[in-house]
Amino acid sequence: MDSGVDRETITPGRGSPESAAWFRDKLATLGMGQSALARLMLERGDDRQMATILRSLSRMASGDARVSGEMRALLGVLEETGRNMPDGTPIQASRR
Repeated sequence: MDSGVDRETITPGRGSPESAAWFRDKLATLGMGQSALARLMLERGDDRQMATILRSLSRMASGDARVSGEMRALLGVLEETGRNMPDGTPIQASRR
């Protein structure tokens, strides 16, 4: 079955300018920078080191890495909830 996608131009694990722009736009809409998102992820259970999270986010923002489905879901949830938890508590990364 032909999906209409040219498989020759797809590089697994690589981002695209479109996904990088989407990622940057979502962060801007949320009023967050990459550092704030990294702190939030760390505080909410991401077990990677801060530098590793920041490197991953930077690669997504530049198009060097694809924006994962998990990241798309996380940003979508943050946008839909207005960065609030179901009980109304703001989702804010603390300043360290």
